[in-house]
Amino acid sequence: MLWRLCLLVLPLVCACSLTIDEIERVIDNVPTASEPDVPSIPDPDEIIALDIEDGTVALTVGDKIDLTVVATYGDDSSAEVTGEVTWIVDDGDVVSVNNKGVLKAKSEGEAAIVATLDGIESSPLTVEVANVPFAELYVSELDVQDNGNGGASVDFTVTNSGSKKASSFWVDVFVNPDTTPSVGDVGVAFEDREIAAGKSAIFHFDVDTGSGTHQLYVLVDSTDDVEEANEDNNLESTSVSVAAVALPDLVTSFSAYCDYNYDIHYEVTVENLGGATGESFEVAMFLDEYLVEVGDVGDETQTIYGMGAGEVSYLDFVLPAVCWYCDSWAFVDIDDDIDESNESNNDYGSTVYVSW
Repeated sequence: MLWRLCLLVLPLVCACSLTIDEIERVIDNVPTASEPDVPSIPDPDEIIALDIEDGTVALTVGDKIDLTVVATYGDDSSAEVTGEVTWIVDDGDVVSVNNKGVLKAKSEGEAAIVATLDGIESSPLTVEVANVPFAELYVSELDVQDNGNGGASVDFTVTNSGSKKASSFWVDVFVNPDTTPSVGDVGVAFEDREIAAGKSAIFHFDVDTGSGTHQLYVLVDSTDDVEEANEDNNLESTSVSVAAVALPDLVTSFSAYCDYNYDIHYEVTVENLGGATGESFEVAMFLDEYLVEVGDVGDETQTIYGMGAGEVSYLDFVLPAVCWYCDSWAFVDIDDDIDESNESNNDYGSTVYVSW
C-alpha cells in the first residue's frame, strides 16, 4: 500500500516544481471550446455573379454584335443587366462596346472584355478580330475661311486609307446645326464621290452663313453606303468668323402737287443709305392704293441704272388725278432685285389732296 501511495503522490510533487511561466504555457496550449461555424445567408438582392453569355467571339473588322450580361443574385435568381454594366476593354483599338452592349470589331487583333456592376466583375470575354478588305474614309484636311460675301469657303480633303475602293458616297456640309450631324442628316451643301483605296479627293463649297461666328461640320458617307473599318471618324468640325458685308440700303420719299390740268406731279427722291452700290432697279409710283408690296405693278415705273453708296437720285412722275384724296405710294426696288441691309424701308406713302 505504501508503494502505491507514493506513486499517486509523485505527480503532485512534480507539478509543484513547475515555474509560473511554465504553468502559463501549459494553460495557453489547452484547447478552448469555440462556437460552431454558421454559414452566412446571402442578401437576395445582392449580385453574386456576372456572366457575359458568349465565352469567345470571332469577328471580322467592321462586324457588330449584341452582347448580353446576366446577373445572378443571392437568392439564385437571375436577370439581364446589359444596360447597367460598365465595360472594361483591354485594347480599345481592336474592339469597342457601347452602353447598350453593342460590340464592334475595329481592327485586327485580340481583346478581352469584362463587365462590372456593383463591384462584381464577369469573367473576361475573349474577342478575336480578323482583317478583311475595307474602305476607311476620314477628313484629312479642313480649312474654312470668310469668303467676303457674307459666307464661308469650305475646303477639305477626304482620304481613303483602307484597302478597298469607296464607291458612290455622299459628303455633307452643315452650318450651325441644332444637333451634332449623324447618318441620315442632310447638310446645306453636299456632293457624291468615289475614292480608290489609298487615294484622296479635294472638295470645295461656298456656303451662306451671315456675319458672326459659326460652327461648321463635314460628314463623310452621310448615308452610310460604304462599309468601313472604322465608322466613328467620319465627322470633322471647325468654327469660322464671318465679317458683316456692306449692302445697299435704298429709301425713297416724295412731294406732290396738282396742276390745273388735273395732273399730279410727284417729285421723288431716292437715296442709298447703305455701304455698297445698288445695281439696276425699278422705282414704281402708285396713284391711289390702300397698300402696296413687292411685285405690284405701279401706275408708272422708272429705272435707276446703279446707285453708289451715299448717292441721291431725283425722279419726276406725272399721273392724272382721278381721285380727290389720293393715297399715293412710291416704291423703290419694286421687284426686289437688290439685296439690302434693310428691306423694310423701300416704300413711302402720302395722301395727296387734289385741288386747283
